[in-house]
Amino acid sequence: MQIRDVETLVGISKKNIRFYEKEGLLSPARNLDNSYRQYSEEDVLWLKKIKLFRKLGLPLEEIRLLRNGGRSFSQLIERQSRVLAHERRNCEYRQQVCDDLLALHGEPDSNTVEEYLARIEDFEREGVSFVDIGRQDTVKKYLGATIPAVLFAAVLFSLLILFIVDFSATEMPPFIFWLFVCILGVFIISIFAAMLQRYKEIKEGEEDDARKY
Repeated sequence: MQIRDVETLVGISKKNIRFYEKEGLLSPARNLDNSYRQYSEEDVLWLKKIKLFRKLGLPLEEIRLLRNGGRSFSQLIERQSRVLAHERRNCEYRQQVCDDLLALHGEPDSNTVEEYLARIEDFEREGVSFVDIGRQDTVKKYLGATIPAVLFAAVLFSLLILFIVDFSATEMPPFIFWLFVCILGVFIISIFAAMLQRYKEIKEGEEDDARKY
């Protein structure tokens, strides 16, 4: 069957089907006449399994292990069951704190806030996970510094490649060539130097959104 038929049977988009193929989770046969993908009933069943596993929150890495024989079905589900039990335990503790705060019938005073923060720290020492605002903000800052720098450097590097190709096809004076190459090189190095400086500022603990909490 063709991909549009699989899309209807499984209920996931062609884009997702192609993604799972790219990730090595699906390997449909090829039609020898036109090289089109030909999906079998086994492919459809496997896609339905992937859909089920993803609904349960299983990461692609675990599904790939199952596909490649590195993990059995029971091992896969048992592991995810433990993960979900841990998440449920975390949610129960968070909900407990929220319910206790609601029982105060008003905003907590300074002593009460300190009491609850100490209580949460005790829970965390026992292995309960609460939201780490500081870590979330730090990750966002690193991404904010990295993505623009990499994109801009990629554009400049592409211009450099095009210029080198153009130089090899024309009789451009070497002085002009090396001048342009040096200018682009300085810009690229400056971009990454600025990015590393930004990393240093973030690592040293600049004032960030986490300090509002």
